[in-house]
Amino acid sequence: MPVYLLYLFVLLLTLQKKQMSAGELASELVLRLNTLLYNLSLLEKASLIKVIQVKWSCKGREVKIYAPLGQPVLLVPRANKDGVPLVLDTLEKTLEHCWKNSPGWEKFPS
Repeated sequence: MPVYLLYLFVLLLTLQKKQMSAGELASELVLRLNTLLYNLSLLEKASLIKVIQVKWSCKGREVKIYAPLGQPVLLVPRANKDGVPLVLDTLEKTLEHCWKNSPGWEKFPS
């Protein structure tokens, strides 16, 4: 898995455990705030997270609290050398394996 996907996955998992502000996330994950804010904006644009609350700091700054949307996420790899998405190859092989291991499969045409 590419590092950037792993990084985004860790952000989603952390928010799944607890809704947090960008500052809290940066502290917990030991990341630079500007990098974290950029990646939060990507996740928000992809509709994977949302701002659930806006608070105000003691300095009068807006503090957004982020949470995941709670919908399943499917990561699909790029296409293989034949141009067929690898997920389709895997799904086809899995279905074929299940089909052939089901009782009476020989009775049906391929």
